[in-house]
Amino acid sequence: MRSSANRGTDSVGLAVSDLNDLLTPSPSCVLQIKSAPAGSFAAPMFPVPAPSVRVQTSEQSTEPREESKSVARIALSDCLTCSGCVTSAETVMMTSHSVDEFRRVCSAATKAELELIVSLSQQSIASLAHVYNLSLQECAARIATTLRSRFGAHRVVSVSAARNVALVETAVEFEARYRSGSPRRSLPLLVSSCPGFVCYVEKRLAADQLKHLSSTRSPMAIAGTLIKQYTPSAYHVSVMPCADKKLEAMRTQLGNAVDIVLTTSELNDFFSDGDELMLLDTHSIKNQQLELDSFDPLLPEEQSEEKTRRHGRLASSGGGTSGGYGYHVFRHAAREIFGVELPDDIEQHERVIIRTVKNADMRELVLLDDTPDKSGNRAEILRFAIAYGFRNIQNIMRKISRAGKRAPQYHFVEIMACPSGCINGGGQIAELKKNTSESIDMAHRKACLNRIRERFDEAPVQRPHRDPDLLQIYSSVGAVPSILQDTNVQERRLAAPFHTTFQVVEKTLAADLAW
Repeated sequence: MRSSANRGTDSVGLAVSDLNDLLTPSPSCVLQIKSAPAGSFAAPMFPVPAPSVRVQTSEQSTEPREESKSVARIALSDCLTCSGCVTSAETVMMTSHSVDEFRRVCSAATKAELELIVSLSQQSIASLAHVYNLSLQECAARIATTLRSRFGAHRVVSVSAARNVALVETAVEFEARYRSGSPRRSLPLLVSSCPGFVCYVEKRLAADQLKHLSSTRSPMAIAGTLIKQYTPSAYHVSVMPCADKKLEAMRTQLGNAVDIVLTTSELNDFFSDGDELMLLDTHSIKNQQLELDSFDPLLPEEQSEEKTRRHGRLASSGGGTSGGYGYHVFRHAAREIFGVELPDDIEQHERVIIRTVKNADMRELVLLDDTPDKSGNRAEILRFAIAYGFRNIQNIMRKISRAGKRAPQYHFVEIMACPSGCINGGGQIAELKKNTSESIDMAHRKACLNRIRERFDEAPVQRPHRDPDLLQIYSSVGAVPSILQDTNVQERRLAAPFHTTFQVVEKTLAADLAW
């Protein structure tokens, strides 16, 4: 991280070495600087070594000076949500979204003092399944059974159905923008369920550039909306692979959709009571109980035996481990806009090209024109990008900023802040060497990440628009799925409860940061 600022004749430069965007949290942003104001602030979120810091001013000699013990603090308004540290403004969040608070809620739930509903992401379940050497489905069933039988959870649900809603809404939103009279002004559509990226965009882009952000809520937010729609008094706890989801839950646009967000590692700590590993407790969890006691349906009206069994099986969108936005919308656009029906493996279609750009976290999906030009080449009529990690995000955002009124390089971009996407979120369970607290080497970590991805892919693929419960979910909020509305796409109405708004944040120190 680098920052420069001019104050009269002084020029101050900060440089933090060891900046790492690969599989590990960023260094702490608590830097020791001369004459910085002292105060009481929170400690770093992750116990990382203090970064080496170089401080230079125009009036300073090159000789080493005595290190100041005063601490400069970066306020929340300067934060890029890189999950490297927390600030004083986030201490309330860390208190209210904590394991201790969850224990208090579970205690009240076991006494029937409140109705506890827990939603889980598939990425979190895959991480726990890898740690405990369980299949994805068995791990999900053990989590649900443990939360109900030992901690008083009234219902335990998957966010898979909510993810399908998010994908359907995003696809129609893109189609409407593409068919609009001014696609150059409204495209590319930037889609992300990542609070880190949304926070970054709100703080880095001008007001007129925020229009590129998709308004569709994240699966966590949609699940919370549906839960509170039917049970307003419920206490909703969501388990997510990312600590930044705690920030998302506190956004005013979300209201009270989510009461507590726990990361995967926090839930694992909660389940690990001393030497007891609750998820492997064969005495309190019987195999027969696991068969019957899986996930509850997202909507309570669906409480039939057949519905419960179906919801007990996790479903994948088939488009990767971060929600599958890019692949689903690409498939939808090819079918609805260009009349091209793509197979399950879209790369097998002769008009589709999928290519890796610069690194594995930057991919392009291209649909070629049916008719070659005079040179025998086919024009690229649809071009999508999937970009993970802040390094790729920076490149994408620079291209958008420089495009101006020219045709956009991409029509659609799926973006997540974490390298490798949500499966590698900062809240996932860290891999450590046996009998030590030392992190394992990078190669082994990548191998572990691949095994978690294999667990994730054990879920059967279900196309979002074919979800049998989609119509009932929309009916619960007085809406009709956009894809089922018998009107022109420009006249179709998106379901307002599943959409949100954004706000421009006043530019401060963050505006001068160069990555």
